[in-house]
Amino acid sequence: MKSQLNPESRKQTLYFRFILFTGLLMLVQIWFVNIPICAQERGAQMPYTRYESEDAVLGGGAIIHGPSYDQTLLESEASNRKYVSLTATGDYMKWKVTKEAEGMVLRFSIPDSSIGGGISRSLSMYVNGSHIANLQLTSHFAWQYFDVNNNPSNNPSVGRPRMRFDEYRMVLPDTLFVGDTIKLEKDSADISSYYGIDFIELEPIPVEITKPAGYLDVTAPPYNAVPNNGSNCFTAFNSCITAASNAHTGMYIPKGRYTISGGLSLKSNLTIQGAGEWYTELYFSSSSNGGLSANGTNVKVSDLYMECANTQRQTYRGLGGYWGIGSRVENVWLTHFETGAWIANYSTSDVTDSLVISNCRIRNTYADGCNFARGTKNSILEYCSLRNNGDDAMATWSSDSSLVPSCFGNIFRFNTIENTYRANGLGIYGGRGHIAHHCIIKDNLYDSGIKLNSVFPGHLFGTLDYLNIYDMTLDRTAPITDWNTVEGAISLDARYFPVSNAIFDSIDINGSPNNGIFIEGENGYAITDVHFSDININNIGIYGIYIVDGTYGWGEKSNIVITSASSGNIYNGGPFVFKDKGIEILTIIKTGQGDVTLSPSGGSYPAGTLVTLTAMPANGYKFDSWSGDLTDTLLTDTIRMNDYKTVTANFSVVTGTIEIQNQKNMNIVCSPNPISDQLTVTFNKNSCQNLSVLDYTGKIYFNLPVDPSAASCKIDFRSLPKGLYLLKFEGDNGIVVSKIIKD
Repeated sequence: MKSQLNPESRKQTLYFRFILFTGLLMLVQIWFVNIPICAQERGAQMPYTRYESEDAVLGGGAIIHGPSYDQTLLESEASNRKYVSLTATGDYMKWKVTKEAEGMVLRFSIPDSSIGGGISRSLSMYVNGSHIANLQLTSHFAWQYFDVNNNPSNNPSVGRPRMRFDEYRMVLPDTLFVGDTIKLEKDSADISSYYGIDFIELEPIPVEITKPAGYLDVTAPPYNAVPNNGSNCFTAFNSCITAASNAHTGMYIPKGRYTISGGLSLKSNLTIQGAGEWYTELYFSSSSNGGLSANGTNVKVSDLYMECANTQRQTYRGLGGYWGIGSRVENVWLTHFETGAWIANYSTSDVTDSLVISNCRIRNTYADGCNFARGTKNSILEYCSLRNNGDDAMATWSSDSSLVPSCFGNIFRFNTIENTYRANGLGIYGGRGHIAHHCIIKDNLYDSGIKLNSVFPGHLFGTLDYLNIYDMTLDRTAPITDWNTVEGAISLDARYFPVSNAIFDSIDINGSPNNGIFIEGENGYAITDVHFSDININNIGIYGIYIVDGTYGWGEKSNIVITSASSGNIYNGGPFVFKDKGIEILTIIKTGQGDVTLSPSGGSYPAGTLVTLTAMPANGYKFDSWSGDLTDTLLTDTIRMNDYKTVTANFSVVTGTIEIQNQKNMNIVCSPNPISDQLTVTFNKNSCQNLSVLDYTGKIYFNLPVDPSAASCKIDFRSLPKGLYLLKFEGDNGIVVSKIIKD
């Protein structure tokens, strides 16, 4: 093993790296200004290098498990659905280091206790062949069990196990250099029945951030918080928060681990600055209450690590409350909270506006990773790693429609979502104008990569602003849902109100065990105005695109490439219309009795086509009006196909108008019919006294006097528009009314 640097040498080395890193960062920022977003990499660019277990050199009886989607198996929750087990003394795995590092994260699994609550076991770690640490691992925070109604518990007798992995982080005793080897081995003192290793992540640790000028130090008088000894710092933190907010300045939290017995309420015009994610640690010791809840505007939190004593799904949020204009959370690492960030205020009608959560790690939660809920608008989650979340990793829910406005304009960008063990990578539940782009979502245990649905109460999906979802990668998502149903990597579900106005563009769907895209309208609710373009669907277990029978609505597709879908490319049970981009559909609905002719015919047209509609009432009916996307009373009218269109022709029974008669014994012949210019009427020995041309209601266009001795006459229709007319013949033997169609 390389010799350990003394503290001063280490400090100088880290300082040099910090200066170098800062310079490089400035160059990168200048470079990125000129790079279009569409050309940037998907996912969060985190500082660590990952070393997957399946890429390690294995020894003893260590073996690779997976890949598998079987949720009863541990590998279903692992990265790439593979992990390595160490079960016997002498089993090991090792990697060669490719980048210098001082910090390590290990994703691991060890068994739960027989009654729940976890066990603690050591695991030996070696660098370059020398033993350097006994890692003290615990399953205390892992192992959730879901009953038949999908309610989680710590009780193993309840039902299906999930959240079988957790993470262990440590500052290494010495810097790892390129070419070093790091080994994990089950030695004789390491008595767990197995160690499931998913991966390690190694990263450089930046230099400690010092107190900014003018900030209040929570460890200094009169606050006197004491780290590292387990004493309760709750009062000291609250006092310092109040003083810093009143002074419109910041609170600085130096290096150390601070025990805090309850949640902290943050006030307006406050900045909380830690010494860095690897230096400042906040431990919330209550099993039921902790985290940071904002209550105002211009609230900033940065550069710290947060964990808590929580081991279950309950109201215990890492970040919560109302974050007004100017608020920002950056470089914050959260683990073991119920939700990493549930952004909603339930005590007043204030809603979060323009919060930015950036460069954060939200890990190992019992519910959502980040949910912009209850009216939250214009807020951003960016450059974040979300892993092992127990509900939607990213979500926006427009809840409480009677109390607050709809959620609007929330953005999820450049995030990496992994191993969500319940629900979806991204869930959008109502609202409008939301955007998600350049995210990677991979290895869900259950449910979809992206889901839009109306399962939860709240505001409807907006019809004015599209949801825009683009440049996304969905790898190995969409196993069965929590309720054992089959959906898709992208799922649209209209259950209690319609789902509409969504654009999906430039999305790669890889390795879904079920469908690539799944569309379902339930209870008669429609899915409309949804657009898919440049979608690559690869290696799919069922259909590339599956549209459930009975789904109403319409969507548009362009450049969808489906490769290797086991059951077929597209299944559409109808009546959902899934049209090609640039081709518009005209749907005709009729009330009463009658027909409608279309010119050009067909009902499917290139965008921009002008279509003529002519209403043709049945005998005893008249045409009243058009409704829907065409609204007037003209018998013949036109519509331009620049979108999906639905037009209703309304017919009603004729009352008090002329009765249509075609008495064969009078033998009056009109030809041709339909006509384009002139109509010839042959009387066949019937003496004609008068001819009249009428509209469909019996209103006279004009009368045509006729010589009673004539055998026929011609009527010029060229000046009349296309449509349905009535020809009234009056003679010695009675009256005949015939329908004439001008085409």
